[in-house]
Amino acid sequence: MACGFLGLIVATFVLASWLRHRGERRLAYTSMFSGIFFLAADLSGALLANHHEVAYNLTLTVGILVGFSWLSWTSTYLYRIVSHRSVLAHDAEVAS
Repeated sequence: MACGFLGLIVATFVLASWLRHRGERRLAYTSMFSGIFFLAADLSGALLANHHEVAYNLTLTVGILVGFSWLSWTSTYLYRIVSHRSVLAHDAEVAS
Protein backbone atom coordinates (compact mmCIF):
# COMPACT_ATOMS: atom_id res chain seq x y z
CA MET A 1 0.00 0.00 0.00
CA ALA A 2 1.45 3.33 -1.02
CA CYS A 3 2.04 6.09 1.53
CA GLY A 4 -0.33 8.43 -0.29
CA PHE A 5 -3.18 5.92 -0.09
CA LEU A 6 -2.50 5.39 3.60
CA GLY A 7 -2.44 9.16 4.16
CA LEU A 8 -5.79 9.54 2.41
CA ILE A 9 -7.32 6.79 4.54
CA VAL A 10 -6.04 8.41 7.74
CA ALA A 11 -7.33 11.80 6.58
CA THR A 12 -10.86 10.43 6.12
CA PHE A 13 -10.91 9.25 9.73
CA VAL A 14 -9.39 12.48 11.06
CA LEU A 15 -12.01 14.53 9.22
CA ALA A 16 -14.76 12.19 10.45
CA SER A 17 -13.64 12.79 14.03
CA TRP A 18 -13.53 16.55 13.51
CA LEU A 19 -16.99 16.57 11.92
CA ARG A 20 -18.38 14.48 14.77
CA HIS A 21 -17.05 17.03 17.27
CA ARG A 22 -18.75 19.80 15.26
CA GLY A 23 -22.05 17.91 15.55
CA GLU A 24 -22.30 16.95 11.88
CA ARG A 25 -22.81 13.22 12.28
CA ARG A 26 -24.11 12.50 8.78
CA LEU A 27 -21.04 14.06 7.19
CA ALA A 28 -18.81 12.27 9.69
CA TYR A 29 -20.34 8.91 8.75
CA THR A 30 -19.92 9.74 5.06
CA SER A 31 -16.24 10.49 5.58
CA MET A 32 -15.72 7.35 7.67
CA PHE A 33 -17.51 5.19 5.08
CA SER A 34 -15.32 6.66 2.34
CA GLY A 35 -12.19 5.72 4.30
CA ILE A 36 -13.41 2.19 4.97
CA PHE A 37 -14.40 1.71 1.33
CA PHE A 38 -11.10 3.10 0.06
CA LEU A 39 -9.17 0.82 2.43
CA ALA A 40 -11.21 -2.21 1.36
CA ALA A 41 -10.71 -1.42 -2.33
CA ASP A 42 -6.98 -0.93 -1.83
CA LEU A 43 -6.53 -4.15 0.13
CA SER A 44 -8.68 -6.21 -2.22
CA GLY A 45 -6.75 -4.81 -5.16
CA ALA A 46 -3.52 -5.85 -3.51
CA LEU A 47 -4.86 -9.34 -2.84
CA LEU A 48 -6.16 -9.77 -6.38
CA ALA A 49 -3.03 -8.45 -8.09
CA ASN A 50 -1.54 -11.85 -8.87
CA HIS A 51 -4.72 -13.74 -9.73
CA HIS A 52 -7.22 -11.56 -11.58
CA GLU A 53 -5.95 -8.63 -13.59
CA VAL A 54 -9.39 -7.28 -14.48
CA ALA A 55 -10.69 -7.46 -10.89
CA TYR A 56 -7.47 -5.83 -9.70
CA ASN A 57 -7.90 -2.92 -12.09
CA LEU A 58 -11.59 -2.50 -11.32
CA THR A 59 -11.19 -2.45 -7.54
CA LEU A 60 -8.32 0.01 -7.63
CA THR A 61 -10.14 2.24 -10.13
CA VAL A 62 -13.30 2.33 -8.02
CA GLY A 63 -11.25 2.93 -4.88
CA ILE A 64 -9.36 5.80 -6.47
CA LEU A 65 -12.62 7.34 -7.71
CA VAL A 66 -14.05 7.16 -4.19
CA GLY A 67 -10.85 8.64 -2.74
CA PHE A 68 -10.75 11.57 -5.13
CA SER A 69 -14.49 12.16 -4.80
CA TRP A 70 -13.98 12.39 -1.03
CA LEU A 71 -11.08 14.77 -1.57
CA SER A 72 -13.15 17.02 -3.85
CA TRP A 73 -16.09 17.01 -1.45
CA THR A 74 -13.82 17.82 1.52
CA SER A 75 -12.13 20.68 -0.31
CA THR A 76 -15.48 22.19 -1.25
CA TYR A 77 -16.83 21.78 2.29
CA LEU A 78 -13.81 23.40 3.92
CA TYR A 79 -13.77 26.21 1.35
CA ARG A 80 -17.39 27.04 2.14
CA ILE A 81 -16.65 27.17 5.86
CA VAL A 82 -13.70 29.52 5.37
CA SER A 83 -15.45 31.77 2.86
CA HIS A 84 -18.53 32.00 5.12
CA ARG A 85 -16.35 33.08 8.05
CA SER A 86 -14.54 35.70 5.97
CA VAL A 87 -17.87 37.12 4.76
CA LEU A 88 -19.09 37.36 8.36
CA ALA A 89 -15.84 39.07 9.41
CA HIS A 90 -16.10 41.50 6.50
CA ASP A 91 -19.74 42.33 7.36
CA ALA A 92 -18.76 42.97 10.98
CA GLU A 93 -15.94 45.27 9.83
CA VAL A 94 -18.22 47.23 7.53
CA ALA A 95 -20.90 47.58 10.21
CA SER A 96 -18.50 49.07 12.78
